[in-house]
Formats: sequence, C-alpha cells, structure tokens
Amino acid sequence: MKFKDCVKKVKEFDYGKFFGSKAFLIGGCVVIIVAAIVINALIPSGSEPKDKTAGGSQLLGNSVLVDAEVNGND
Repeated sequence: MKFKDCVKKVKEFDYGKFFGSKAFLIGGCVVIIVAAIVINALIPSGSEPKDKTAGGSQLLGNSVLVDAEVNGND
C-alpha cells in the first residue's frame, strides 16, 4: 500500500460516524472509569492520622484522654 493511498483513506474516513458509534461511547466510558480508579489509587485516603506516634494505642473516648482517674477497683 502506498503512502498516497493511506492519506486518501484517512481523508475519506467518516469520523462523524465513528465518534457517534456505540463502540466509541463504551470505550470512552471505560477509559474514564479506569482513569478514575488510577487517580483514586494514587491519592492518599486521608483517613490515617498524620502523626502516627502521637497517642500511641489510645482510642478516642478512653479515660486516659479525658484525664479521668483510672482505678482497678470499679
């Protein structure tokens, strides 16, 4: 196939029909979904504490965090 034939086919191709097809629409949706998954995997979730050493193993609501006295004789 000659280069001139390829150029002629590219110029004569009906791009409106291609971009309006269901296959192009489905392919575009798949590309957008994959991009969203990749971006979601790359961005940190933010649910982790910023300073992991602060607080140690204490949980919010422990009596230690609210300065209450802890007695072994409840």
